[in-house]
Amino acid sequence: MIPFALATRRAVDGGHQALVHTGGAYHDLAAVLGTELPPFGVQGLLPDWDRWLDRITQAVDRDLPAPLDVDPHTLTAPVPEPRQVLCAASNYAKHVADFTGRSDIDTFTGIDRTRMMPYLFAKGPDSPRGPYGELPYPSLTQRFDYEVELGVVLREGGRRVPVAKSGQLIAGYLLFNDLTLRDLQQRTDWAFFKTDWYAGKAWDGSAPMGPLLVPARFVPDYRSLPLELRVNGEVRQACLAGDMVFSIEEQLSFASGIATLRPGDVLATGTPDGVAMKTGKWLQVGDIIEADGGILGTHRLEVTEPLRDGFALTPPDARP
Repeated sequence: MIPFALATRRAVDGGHQALVHTGGAYHDLAAVLGTELPPFGVQGLLPDWDRWLDRITQAVDRDLPAPLDVDPHTLTAPVPEPRQVLCAASNYAKHVADFTGRSDIDTFTGIDRTRMMPYLFAKGPDSPRGPYGELPYPSLTQRFDYEVELGVVLREGGRRVPVAKSGQLIAGYLLFNDLTLRDLQQRTDWAFFKTDWYAGKAWDGSAPMGPLLVPARFVPDYRSLPLELRVNGEVRQACLAGDMVFSIEEQLSFASGIATLRPGDVLATGTPDGVAMKTGKWLQVGDIIEADGGILGTHRLEVTEPLRDGFALTPPDARP
């Protein structure tokens, strides 16, 4: 059992309230520490992460204020307004085998790391959303997919950070779902562009995450963290994070070689096999999507009717 984890919820005034989760209950972090906190919930603690964690560690060993009655639907992403959300593509060997139609999925290890680097893409700044509640079916797709992932939040940034030092950037770990519109990700209307990561991945609310941010100091080996996703009770994805092709440290080092990383940046580290792109079991209105990350907590989202505003993305010759 970990000493505590952190979370963020929408405050009554429209802001964000930092919470500490310990002993199975949520507490107001400001009340626990007896001090005013920076804005943006847990995100505001990141620039001085170690000092805040030391204070919280001491405080949770003392008498705590009464626990809060937290409506799960008010929980946001622990970092509600990250500067950037980066994601790793095809970072589990079985996932690669899965969507390429290989029959040897259980033994496939054919990713040649000597000739490859991590493959990252970015989601939009408004992609984060909380892990509970209603999820309107995106009206722009007919192939709505899920991807359970291990996410990391950065406590500090850097540029050109070596692999051996990149793990020092990590504040903690969270549960992440990279919701994807496959028919927009895989374009057929262009002769020479076959994929569109922006349209398929970067839409608002496409990154449920949380509810908990578990400090890295409480996770001796992230590779042992379990990841599971269920739709209507059926297990669709299940593995350990240790099945990654490129480690988190390698991904962060690669990302920092391309652009500067900052505190609060989020990296989702890839998904295992079992996505709907392979099985054809696309998400539908009425589906219940549940994810489980062990100590990272759970997600529960219900796919609801799409927004009916008449807006559509179609080529000119397909419009009425």
